[in-house]
Amino acid sequence: MAIANRNWRRRAGLAVAFAAPLALAGCAQLANFLPFLTQPDSRPGIPPSAEYKDPGGQFTIKYPADWKESPGTGKQVVLFEGTLKLPAEVALGVIVATVTAGVPEDVALNAYVKGYADEMKAQGETIFATASAKLGSENAQIVEHSIKVQGKEFKSRQTVAIKGDKAYQLNFLVSPPETFPVWVQTATAMADTFKILK
Repeated sequence: MAIANRNWRRRAGLAVAFAAPLALAGCAQLANFLPFLTQPDSRPGIPPSAEYKDPGGQFTIKYPADWKESPGTGKQVVLFEGTLKLPAEVALGVIVATVTAGVPEDVALNAYVKGYADEMKAQGETIFATASAKLGSENAQIVEHSIKVQGKEFKSRQTVAIKGDKAYQLNFLVSPPETFPVWVQTATAMADTFKILK
């Protein structure tokens, strides 16, 4: 029973860690957010080779074949879990949110990322970096920040691109935070494979 309770708390903690970007993207449904059926145990440096094709035809992305793919809910389309072998937790979710149509993409991107960073700061999180980047072939921005969930520290990287009236956001989380430098290479490799189809 104690083991079951620890597993439930860990899973609930990771779900809460994904809640902040989903709330920003307008997702109110967090029930059944992460359907954990197995516990993947990948290691850093595995190149993305399995391809995920969004059923809605919005994007494709590759991920390491030993990561677990799970359906998302609300604005989160899909979740990829690299490892949930405690104490390590690594996951990347893809969020697609609607933004105001008719606004130049660079202006919309700056506003979206600034709003996200401001929201994290308001919650007491530390912003480590913001920078220009690429999400596949699209211009993007990243925000790296701390996030604390039920007393557990994570480090997160959000990679955001805007195309038309859609924001595409990769929500990458790692715990313990000091393992971020070895895992972020996998997240970057996944971002490089991202293709917007619409």
